Parts: sequence; C-alpha cells; structure tokens
Amino acid sequence: MTNNTVSYDLPPLPSYTLQPLPPLVATIPDKFLTLLLPIIAYWGLSMIFHWIDVYDLFPQYRLHTPAEVLKRNHVSRWEVFRDVIIQQVVQTIFGVGLGMIEPEDTFGKEDHDVA
Repeated sequence: MTNNTVSYDLPPLPSYTLQPLPPLVATIPDKFLTLLLPIIAYWGLSMIFHWIDVYDLFPQYRLHTPAEVLKRNHVSRWEVFRDVIIQQVVQTIFGVGLGMIEPEDTFGKEDHDVA
C-alpha cells in the first residue's frame, strides 16, 4: 500500500503593519462625525418639508387637504420638536457609549486578509 500524500508549498502570508485610519474630515474625528451626520441630515430634510408646508408650495401634490390636516393632527410643533430632541440626545449618548468601547479604526492588513 502506498501513501499518496500531497504536499503544497504555499508562500508565506504577507506581513502587515496596522496604522490608524485618517479621519474623513480633518477637523472632526470619525466617531463624532457618525453621531453628527444623522442629526444634520434629519434637520436639513425636515426644514425642506417644513418650508414646503409653511409656504404652501406644491399644493397640487398634497395628499390631504388643509382642512383634513387641521382636523386630524393634534400634536403641536413644539411637542414634535421636544420629542425629536429627546430621541436625538438618547441616540447620541448611546453612540458615544459604543464609540468608547469600539477599537480604533485601522488599515494596513488588506493584503494579508486577501492572502
């Protein structure tokens, strides 16, 4: 009986040196940018819809007439503003907590991972 073992001579894995990932915006660390961008996007888009409502732009595309809106909407803008701020504060606190326990973002291991 013969032993048919096959030996593969694989090249060694490339060495690597991890380096910190530079921030996307030079003045703001990425951990803070990921907390800030959703808030900026929310308020920016909300202001567009607020201006459309206040200045009655595009009335031909309204789904509900102003009479229907007044009859059905019982929440004041102040209550909506307050609840959004509370939600964003909670979201930011949770994001800061996660940012503290996550490791620093690095690069330099790509060739090793492919090999």
